Amino acid sequence: EFDSLSQEMEEEARKQAEEIIRQQEAEKQRLIEEQQAKEAAELEAAEQARREEEAAKSKPVPILLEEDGSVIGHERFIEQLGGMKLSSERRNAIAHSPTQSCEIQIISVEKTLTGKGSMKNGVTVIGKLRGEQDIEIELRLPSDAVDQAMSFKPNHVIEAEAQVSDWNAGRRRAVLDATKFDYL
Repeated sequence: EFDSLSQEMEEEARKQAEEIIRQQEAEKQRLIEEQQAKEAAELEAAEQARREEEAAKSKPVPILLEEDGSVIGHERFIEQLGGMKLSSERRNAIAHSPTQSCEIQIISVEKTLTGKGSMKNGVTVIGKLRGEQDIEIELRLPSDAVDQAMSFKPNHVIEAEAQVSDWNAGRRRAVLDATKFDYL
């Protein structure tokens, strides 16, 4: 009777041990599958990011030409910027803005509050881009032009080689950086 009881206990212990081993194996398998799923998701995310990066690289450059093939003028370019809804669209277009000559009728002259490189601590001329519509713009002049620019008078004209470099969302006007200018 003791042997029979001992055998039953051994059998029960063996079954419990097998069940524990089976549970441990199932847990290991679950962890392996979980890890594989995580790795697959990471690979898919990396692949998706690569595809998005390639798509961004292959996005067309904004059209900066008129229908006749000539370079779009500042006036038309600024009109297009004003019609854009997203700031990301504006930044993308501004990044491809051409440098070209323009005439600006001076409204006022101010110290430049923000600027990069040579435009930092420079002067900003608030004026109207002379053309069909006299669009109000900001023309930033480099810091080495401060003395000359402070003598500018309202309603006088500046001729400048400039590029649209930013958009003043609060005033809804383009900001141009001048590379060269003449006070007329």
